[in-house]
Amino acid sequence: YGDAWAVRQGQWKLVKGDAAAGAALYNLTRDLGETHDVSTTRPEVVQQLADAWRIWDGGLQPPAWPFKGAAATNPE
Repeated sequence: YGDAWAVRQGQWKLVKGDAAAGAALYNLTRDLGETHDVSTTRPEVVQQLADAWRIWDGGLQPPAWPFKGAAATNPE
């Protein structure tokens, strides 16, 4: 949604909140509540999941309408 995205593969989940924020990596087997970001200790997993997301995203068609953000209440 917007610049935010997430991808999961097995026990790993990579979450990117927006363009300015870094991605957070969670080991869902050990941290189901997603409270301990392990992205700094597992950069190879971050890279693998980010690459997988880019490949998936690259195969999508562009949106048929412009993104105006979650706060937009007056659609044109």
